[in-house]
Amino acid sequence: MPEPVDSRAQFEDSPRGWAERWTMEITAARREVEKWHGQATKAVACYLGDKGDSDIDRGRFNLYHANITTLQALLYGKTPTTDVARRFADSEDDVGRVAAESLERLLNTDIERDSDTFAQSMQLALEDRLIAALGEIRMRYVVEFETQETPAKTQLDPMTGQEVEVAPAFTQEVKTFEDVETDYCHWRDVLWSPAKNYGELRWKAYRAYMAKEALVERFGETIADLVPMKGRKRDDTQGTGNEADPWQRAEVWEIWSKEDKKVYWWVEGCDSILDMKDDPYGLDAFWPGPPPMIANCTTSRYVPKPDYEISRVLYNQIDTLGERIGLLEEAIRVTGVYDKASSEISGMLTKGGGNKLYPVDNWAAFAEKGGLKGQVDFMPLDQIVAAIDKLSQRLDGKIQLLYQISGMSDIMRGATNPNETLGAQQLKAKFASVRVQRLQDDVARFASDAQRVRAEIISKHFDVETIVERSNIIYTADKAYALDAARLIKDQFFAYRVSVKPDSVSLTDFVALKQERTEFLGALSTFLPSLMQATQAIPGSMPMFWEILKWVMAGFRGSSQIEGVLDQAIAGAKKALEQPKQPRPDPRMQVEKMKLDGGMAKTKLQIQGDLAIEDKKTEGKIMEQEAQAAFSPAALPVMPGGMP
Repeated sequence: MPEPVDSRAQFEDSPRGWAERWTMEITAARREVEKWHGQATKAVACYLGDKGDSDIDRGRFNLYHANITTLQALLYGKTPTTDVARRFADSEDDVGRVAAESLERLLNTDIERDSDTFAQSMQLALEDRLIAALGEIRMRYVVEFETQETPAKTQLDPMTGQEVEVAPAFTQEVKTFEDVETDYCHWRDVLWSPAKNYGELRWKAYRAYMAKEALVERFGETIADLVPMKGRKRDDTQGTGNEADPWQRAEVWEIWSKEDKKVYWWVEGCDSILDMKDDPYGLDAFWPGPPPMIANCTTSRYVPKPDYEISRVLYNQIDTLGERIGLLEEAIRVTGVYDKASSEISGMLTKGGGNKLYPVDNWAAFAEKGGLKGQVDFMPLDQIVAAIDKLSQRLDGKIQLLYQISGMSDIMRGATNPNETLGAQQLKAKFASVRVQRLQDDVARFASDAQRVRAEIISKHFDVETIVERSNIIYTADKAYALDAARLIKDQFFAYRVSVKPDSVSLTDFVALKQERTEFLGALSTFLPSLMQATQAIPGSMPMFWEILKWVMAGFRGSSQIEGVLDQAIAGAKKALEQPKQPRPDPRMQVEKMKLDGGMAKTKLQIQGDLAIEDKKTEGKIMEQEAQAAFSPAALPVMPGGMP
């Protein structure tokens, strides 16, 4: 038993005192999980078919491996899709809507990149949960800076005509890259303070194996020289995964202490801790990762227990029955004894007796002994066959019992009875999938919590420009709200719900998805004609009905992308209403106007005709007057002699 400790004041407030404290804490934590580590090691060996308890493998089939792979396919069929929703889906909160859409785009785009490790970490954590009873991942904020030099600013002095320095030169660190990476944590590389439940944990620790170069880069050469290096051996029973690694590495534990909001780096055997920092992320729950997926944990002790351990006796009995059936099947062959004196009889079986007669010496003595039946006696196979039948029946019963305990049913494996009705199969599937549904919910919860931690790190540490650029929101209909939405993410992150639904993690039900969208389109096609009739009956009501449609769509998953288009339609309808409209003319007035316009047109044509006639008359008179003036005596030229 560890020595009792009254308070942290018993340890010096120094690197040496902190190292003593964490040596005591880690030792107690290892003692707490020692039994579970042994059980998990057996479960891994059974999954790989490497029990090591018998050299006889005949008849043994790895049913545990089949169950685990089936559950893996059911629980994690694709990379999860993250939903980000406002806590209050107000139709007028456009900035909040765009902020939710930006954060959702950013989270989903990040985990879909080839370089991102979220999907791989989720798969590995799920495998650890199903086999070793604990699945753990953590988030890590990665940021890169570069030094930029800004030259001095100068300007021309009007008095002296010389350049004068108005701002000195300076250098600054500029952020060039930032991201949130997902790290998978092996179940042996995680420790925590002994507690009854997850909420009571005082600290959590993550182990990393670091080579000398990595130690120097992270902690400096002086500290790296003090760290004891270890080499792993192939017969290492710890199962660390480094058994064949030729490099010397140090086991560095990164300890997150929730009590004092600090992170410590500790190595066993080192007199002092390597480093200590204040809370680097400032997360609400403090921990850098989500609560783990844990199996068979009670409120008495926060220590998992593998599912294999619950059904271990049945798995062993099934393996034993399989081995015995295999041994009996090998014993089924034609074996027996014969009279040594009748050597010809052996040739009938060893050399083949098809269409061939074998000579027998002293036929009278051969017949006296009963002939062939008296010379040969075969081993009875009916007893062996009967034993195999009994063992097979018992094996089937054990397998069915295992299915009942583990929750695996025949309908989930695609095996059905042709004599069963559809209702009977659906009923079995419904009740058999209850525990599987619980596992699916736990996987979805784990993915949701992981994405929530990622989103919180983004909101606290990402620049506004990074959020806008990575979400690509400026190329949508809501680009006017992009900057305000990014600022809102950083200021009011807890106004949003980040969730991953179970159906987005497990295998996709494309039939249900198609049916859901078809039903929505059917309801929309019914709504639009009613909308047109209502707007004709109630002039000016178009924006109101658009708002109703927007309010309804706000409750549908993925509708935020369409809401921006609806906003533009609503704005257009409102703008059309604001423009002054001409009063609708009276039909009778229109008829009178048409008559008046027709009479005026007729009168205008008559006037134009009369004017044309008068113009012709006037033009004729002018031409007559000009002719008379041209031939008048006064206009004639005077000839010589005075005669015109």
